[in-house]
Amino acid sequence: PFRLDSPRPTMKLKDYAYNEIRFKALTLSRPSEAEGVMAAAQAAVSEKYRQYEELAALEGHRFPA
Repeated sequence: PFRLDSPRPTMKLKDYAYNEIRFKALTLSRPSEAEGVMAAAQAAVSEKYRQYEELAALEGHRFPA
């Protein structure tokens, strides 16, 4: 079975990504586009973790050997 051993992220992706210059530069040059891209990226991260939680909730016998 799939075992999810990491906790749900507590920090928003935006807070993490904007510590890097390459992402922060986009907010300075194209703020509205940066906001849209970051919102889409956050949605993708949240959905992926939701999928991992769903897989972890399945019983082991449902996975082929």
